[in-house]
Amino acid sequence: MRVSYNPNYQPSDPPQVGSQHDNGYGSYGSQPGYGSGQGGYGAQSGPVSYGQSAAFGQPVTYGPPMALIRPKPNTLSTWSMWMGIIGLAGGFVCGLVSWIPVIGTLFMILSMFLWIAPILAVIFGHVARGQIKRTGEEGRGQAAAGLIMGYINIVLVLLLIVILVGIVGLGVASGILSSSPY
Repeated sequence: MRVSYNPNYQPSDPPQVGSQHDNGYGSYGSQPGYGSGQGGYGAQSGPVSYGQSAAFGQPVTYGPPMALIRPKPNTLSTWSMWMGIIGLAGGFVCGLVSWIPVIGTLFMILSMFLWIAPILAVIFGHVARGQIKRTGEEGRGQAAAGLIMGYINIVLVLLLIVILVGIVGLGVASGILSSSPY
């Protein structure tokens, strides 16, 4: 609320020297009543402009959001990840389906070629990690996933080979020991 001792004072005039200007905190008894149209919440001192900031004089622009452009991941890291997936999932599926009589032979032939996938996953993963360190490309996680799946698949295949050789060895050894010429 502005109080002025100037009889020609208009509310739209700027504060004059010697006048009392309300600093927003007001005092008891000097506040206008409800609905008096002076001050209060909703009182506007001038036109409201939303398109231009008064402090800097520059228009505020609202446009479409900025497009997020991600760099392309390393190609070998992607291949490493897919070879790891093919090695694990393909070996598991072919192992299960190979028990089916007719289709099983096709999947057994296919599974003979799946041993190369985990080896490729490991090779591609190591080469991709070297390229990523050198060039700063994306794809570190994909290369790591391919390496992990490739090594897991290699360990599982080697473990399966050891178990099969052990079973065959025990069978041969027990057959030789139990068979007598008489």
